[in-house]
Amino acid sequence: MSLTDWISIAFIVIGELCVLLALLGVLRLKYVLNRMHATAIADTLGTLFIIAGVILQFGLQWVSLKLLLVVLFQWVTVPVSGHMIARMIYTSRERDVSHHAEITYTMEEEE
Repeated sequence: MSLTDWISIAFIVIGELCVLLALLGVLRLKYVLNRMHATAIADTLGTLFIIAGVILQFGLQWVSLKLLLVVLFQWVTVPVSGHMIARMIYTSRERDVSHHAEITYTMEEEE
């Protein structure tokens, strides 16, 4: 195996560890905004490392350009969707609830 293969494998493993940390953040954290922050950071970083590893494996081809477009699309859409979710949570009633309380609403509570 060449040095490029080892670097590619290292990038993919680091990316998978970032995604695993995001999963642990979703399972461990209680408040919605904390969960969203953990997933947004780790998802973007994990995707970057995984795609960088795949690009190193393929070399400079059309596939690499398409993968770079995926990273660009990810970097544009994740902050926008995160902002929209955070704004929705902030303007809803959930901000009045304790960070560690179980949050459940029914239709009767809304009326």
